[in-house]
Amino acid sequence: MKNVFALLVVFILFGNKTPLPPKTASLQDAVNQKLIELDVHGNTNSPNYSQPIQLTVKNLINSPFMLKIPN
Repeated sequence: MKNVFALLVVFILFGNKTPLPPKTASLQDAVNQKLIELDVHGNTNSPNYSQPIQLTVKNLINSPFMLKIPN
């Protein structure tokens, strides 16, 4: 009976942990902290804008994070 009670206490204390939200970094901070690798070049195949750009971002760390890109 003691084992069942101890197991119940463990489930109550540790069972419903919500994950922490991912870290958030601005584009400039992520580049400065070397969290991402960034490649920016013109996209001549896009018909939407007069001077479109294409942005390729590679995550260099092993954990996810949110990336804020300003207008």
